[in-house]
Amino acid sequence: YGEDFVEKLNGMFAFAIWDKDKEKLIIYRDRLGIKPLYYAELSDSFYFGSEVKSILQTSYERRPDLEALSYYWRLSYIPAPYTAFEGVKKLEPGHYMVITEENVEKKQYWSLEGTPDKSKSFDECAQELRELLEDSVEKRMMADVPLGAFLSGGLDSSITVGLMSKFSKDKIKTFSVIFDEEEYNEAEYSRYISKHFDTDHTEYEVNLDTADRAEEILKKMDEPLADAALIPTHIISEKASEDVKVVNTGSGSDELFAGYGRYRKNNSLGPLADMPIILKEAIGASSKAFSEYSKLWYYSNSIAASKSDIETFVRNKNKEKIPIEDKSDLYNLAEESFQNDQDWVWKRTDFDIRYWLPDDLLTKVDRSTMKNSLEARVPFLDHRLVEFSRQIPSDYKIDEDNVKKVLKKSVEDLI
Repeated sequence: YGEDFVEKLNGMFAFAIWDKDKEKLIIYRDRLGIKPLYYAELSDSFYFGSEVKSILQTSYERRPDLEALSYYWRLSYIPAPYTAFEGVKKLEPGHYMVITEENVEKKQYWSLEGTPDKSKSFDECAQELRELLEDSVEKRMMADVPLGAFLSGGLDSSITVGLMSKFSKDKIKTFSVIFDEEEYNEAEYSRYISKHFDTDHTEYEVNLDTADRAEEILKKMDEPLADAALIPTHIISEKASEDVKVVNTGSGSDELFAGYGRYRKNNSLGPLADMPIILKEAIGASSKAFSEYSKLWYYSNSIAASKSDIETFVRNKNKEKIPIEDKSDLYNLAEESFQNDQDWVWKRTDFDIRYWLPDDLLTKVDRSTMKNSLEARVPFLDHRLVEFSRQIPSDYKIDEDNVKKVLKKSVEDLI
């Protein structure tokens, strides 16, 4: 198949192939950006690796990338293709590069596509979703080493554990983080699911003493990532690696099936969520005219706070929006998620799958696990499942009272 063989692959990967006969190097990154791949072009040399620090061992002279850091202050992560280091780039998900003595060329082999299709009923979508989920989980249970699962007790990890139990003759090993602060402790849910599927369950507590390890953990990340869940993710990875070498996770489901509370909140605002930011601020200011904590007070403040991510990408000069012709390349790329005729939930999930998912959530999980010699697999991010999720109408996924409706329907007999 030549360079196009990558289209035959299903799963997570970042790898390089040296074609000796044609004297060319080809580097590939998986469709959803589950695995990292960094590169740098320096004079007459090309360097690549799965960590920035490998490139820092070369003749590269480290310099901060101030544009990348400006995105970090707004988003709490650094979006591809940027890194914190000027001249070092991330290869974007679904891309590969061909490097020869004469040329370096970047190509895209997969893109996030698909529009809502109402020719299928809600129940038909749920049934097809279930079949894809089962096949994805079963594929990700192949291993020559001990395998387990992270279990929070939420819907996504519970589905993963439930389907793993269906395909395994042995007890599934499950691992949970618990907190001494009752507000954040979900132990009752993970214990319930563990009991329901009869798993071999282990819990690890994260507390203020654990938080003292923050600096040590952050040093392993290569570049800034402001995600507080990094600490418990690292701790559970460290502990789980003592018993297993592979874990399945529930990552990706919220982005595919509109599971975050912010989707429901802004979906209820409808077209008001997309109004110009100056109008939102004016409406927010008007909240002073209403009784505090009344419905109108809450509503006006919700509108004021409902910034789309495209607005966070707009870089400011002296508090003025910069001209169109002076927009960054990244802004133009991000704009693709919002320049279409789809509904707000479709646009927002499109953006999150392209940026938030690979550059924050998956980065957090990959670094935390691999630093502890643990492989984390992501059944919800089988590309067939991702592609199907884009065809599911938003009102099958979310309404004012519920999120992930079609996903819940697909597993109602399991959980």
